[in-house]
Amino acid sequence: MINEMTDNRTGKYRIFIILECLIWGVGNPITRYAYVSMTPFCYMAVRFAAAFLIFTGVFYKHIKADLSGEKLKGCLIVGVFMGGAYIFGNIALAESMVTIVGFLMGTSVVFTSLFSVVFLKSRLEKRFIAILAAVVIGMYLLCCGGSGEFAFGAGEIFALLSSACLGSTLILSAKYIKDVSPFTLSAVQCGVTAAACTVFGLVLEDFSCMLHAEPVSWAAMLYLVIGCTVAAFMLQNVSIKHLSPIFVSLAFSTEPIFTAVASFFILGETINAAGIVGSVLIMAGVAAASVMNERK
Repeated sequence: MINEMTDNRTGKYRIFIILECLIWGVGNPITRYAYVSMTPFCYMAVRFAAAFLIFTGVFYKHIKADLSGEKLKGCLIVGVFMGGAYIFGNIALAESMVTIVGFLMGTSVVFTSLFSVVFLKSRLEKRFIAILAAVVIGMYLLCCGGSGEFAFGAGEIFALLSSACLGSTLILSAKYIKDVSPFTLSAVQCGVTAAACTVFGLVLEDFSCMLHAEPVSWAAMLYLVIGCTVAAFMLQNVSIKHLSPIFVSLAFSTEPIFTAVASFFILGETINAAGIVGSVLIMAGVAAASVMNERK
């Protein structure tokens, strides 16, 4: 009876994680509507500042208890890389095809494995070389579509930078923030990202665009703040301690699939047969790398 109750609770948390991936996947093409009348850094500054205010208002007691010197330092270090992941990812969505960006951003677990070799002196298994080769071939097929011309532009570069930053975040999280409340980390990440985007927005863009933003952009902003930032973080933070790392890693690899489906219905984006094969190779590499990391 106890085991049955435990399985039921675990099943609920698994649904929460998949729902989070669905929310993020739908949010990627919706971001394009924010860019209809908002510039990237100005939009991100408002989005993450609003999320920061919500987190600090709702979880003030948790955050206050965690704001000691060492814990705050760790949160800030991780927050910088997580902020980079969001910033590069959102720029990528503005510069390239959302479906392609979604799959490239899903390779963070591969970067995690590479960085563990470089920074944690882990041993590089021969199997990982095969995984890396599959991902590289998949990226080629996805980005050239069988034309023979590898169209790898700014959007694709920013997508990989986003994935690399997220991989760095996973490595640093294991080192710095084991005892920090996930709500505290979420608030710090949103605050750091909002501050960085505000600085870049003031230097590179014109915040007056927010005064003339169209309703469709504000509607997209509402979904991205409440859904993709606050709700998604809460679903993750409530669930992740009840689930195995391997399930979470594999569940996160479903986000590019949700992105591709949502991009088809929302933006009319499609990829050809070569792109589909490339997507499958990337997803297979991500899944295999997740399993390998868990076994380590």
